[in-house]
Amino acid sequence: MKIIKGLSALSALILLSLIYFTACNDKKDMNSPANQDLNLDSPSLAVIDYTDVVNAVQDATIDSDMSFNNTLLNYTFLNSTDGFTPESAMMKSNAWLANFDFTKHLGRVLRGLNITPDQLTSIKGFAKTFHDSMKVYVKQFYNANKDTIANAKIKRKAIVDSVKSGLITRIKAIADIKVLNQETRSKIANNSASLAIKAEMCADRTTFFRNIASILTADQLTKWNQKIAQIKSPC
Repeated sequence: MKIIKGLSALSALILLSLIYFTACNDKKDMNSPANQDLNLDSPSLAVIDYTDVVNAVQDATIDSDMSFNNTLLNYTFLNSTDGFTPESAMMKSNAWLANFDFTKHLGRVLRGLNITPDQLTSIKGFAKTFHDSMKVYVKQFYNANKDTIANAKIKRKAIVDSVKSGLITRIKAIADIKVLNQETRSKIANNSASLAIKAEMCADRTTFFRNIASILTADQLTKWNQKIAQIKSPC
């Protein structure tokens, strides 16, 4: 009888130990960088490329001028404390951010890789270097095309003035402004300065991705390459 009680007590002790260690491991997994949304939803992990500077050019309408989105121009999105996710209020309230391609957010890419704290620190360091370069290219793109955008504003005003004076209908004005937007975007796309900036941005993005790949394990690298392959390239 004593032996049976002893075995029962031993079994209970083993069971409690298993529960304790399982709980600890689960807690450790939940606290790992791969499971911390606050880390992986950071704006600093958003990948900016040439597509974004093109999307930051806001088309003219009959009620508004063509413009360049200030959130990207001044790089203020990087200072946001909100999660950089499609559901955040920041995204929905900003025309450029609302169109951001979330396959380019590294939080999506890094989830499931079980990255370590040291790896995450390194990746954020690479991201800072990357964004420091992108800030410069965004400004360069704006300065290279601001005269073209300013000229579009003058032409839009002439169209709107024609509506006010009764020379053309509002419907005709809307169609004319649509053509103006297309012509202006074509000029921006064919600007030699735009093409040079595009090449620089693509090169820096390649370096950024290569730096991250260099600190991954073989298993992580396989998963990384699979997810990175899903990102559309403007290059």
